[in-house]
Amino acid sequence: MNGNQNSTQNNKCIVALDIGTSKTVALACEISPNDDIEFIGYGHKRTVGMQRGMIANIEQVSRTVQRAVNEAQHMAEKEIENVFAAITGAHITGQNSSGSVEIRSREVANSDVERAIDAAKAVTTTNDEQVLQVLPQSYQVDNQDRITDPVGMFGRRLTTEVHVITGSVSAVRNTEKCIQNCDLEIDDLFVPQISSGTAVLTENEMELGVLLIDMGEGTTEYAVYHQGALKFSKVLPYAGLQITKDIALYFRVEMDLAEKIKHRHGFACESDELKKIKFEISEMDNRSRRQLNRLQLAQVIQSRVEEYLYAIKRELAADGYNKMIGTGVVITGGCAKLENITDLVERVFNLPAKVGIPQYSGPLCELVSHPGFALSVGTCQFVAKHARNYRQTDMLEQVNGNSGRTHWMFSNFRSNPHEQETSGPVMNRLKSWFQGGY
Repeated sequence: MNGNQNSTQNNKCIVALDIGTSKTVALACEISPNDDIEFIGYGHKRTVGMQRGMIANIEQVSRTVQRAVNEAQHMAEKEIENVFAAITGAHITGQNSSGSVEIRSREVANSDVERAIDAAKAVTTTNDEQVLQVLPQSYQVDNQDRITDPVGMFGRRLTTEVHVITGSVSAVRNTEKCIQNCDLEIDDLFVPQISSGTAVLTENEMELGVLLIDMGEGTTEYAVYHQGALKFSKVLPYAGLQITKDIALYFRVEMDLAEKIKHRHGFACESDELKKIKFEISEMDNRSRRQLNRLQLAQVIQSRVEEYLYAIKRELAADGYNKMIGTGVVITGGCAKLENITDLVERVFNLPAKVGIPQYSGPLCELVSHPGFALSVGTCQFVAKHARNYRQTDMLEQVNGNSGRTHWMFSNFRSNPHEQETSGPVMNRLKSWFQGGY
């Protein structure tokens, strides 16, 4: 018994916070010394104050976050002080870049990798944009390319290809304020293309090429992974909420009822057998009921989803990223639960398609094994995957006496986007977190 208690005490607790357009999720998990995760707390509340992935009312969103965190805290029986927060919205953009530096001592060191990444992430941004994350795709030492880890290799010049994700400074500040209003600190920010990809994609899919579509309520994020790296990412400023509005207008019902109709009776792709299936709804006056045809509902939903899918297809074809999709399409997010949505995806892209379910088995599995929680689950899994790197970096910094960032985390979040890079505010919090826990 004492052994189990000690084991539990040694586990580190992390919390993923997803402030979505329709729901806010706080998901707490423990990371074991072996970097395995076990979910221990869960909070889920309807979001008030968000529009298309952007904060429209800070006070309302803050209250929603507080309620979700309180619920997760009560279930986990642990005090929550820090969160890894997701940030969404059409303001998030991705672009590829490269950087090249001379190898100082002919043998590639961590400092050379960091300098190459710093050179690569020097992309052009507006006054209201900041770099959120920099994700290496591959390295090249002299003429040898497709290197995954160049440290220890010999050469004269190191080059790296990266994918740089940027976002609005204002959106980051608003997200930060909502969380700080709840007396919480942000350990790091994550975007859906990274977190959801971690949760639902296999290594084989990422290596051979896959299109990931995360269709939530406010926005649709999509990304292409190839050769084990993120090659392309973008956001559509519409998703499930617009589908709900279409249903409300077509059938002349209130938004809450339209949302229920979408989830209970909605099909993403019309078929002949739906002609015979009908369902009843209450009129707005609640005094009478009327029958609706499922085929009509499917046609309303399909027309909108098709619009999203073809927009994605055109964007990928324009830049040639459609040629990188070797295994097919994985769709996740709340809208992925629409009946036969994979049939429509396969028809549009002429590729195999499947619904992306978070890959996890353990406590609370029945709650989190749902496409709508891919972002939260993936955030926890990403942090756990790199937990050992956090600890190794901390030890290196204690020996070397510096506070530089790590080249594998690639986070560039900071409260003040104009503060100097060497301050490492996120790493300082993470260091203390892994040293002592909450």
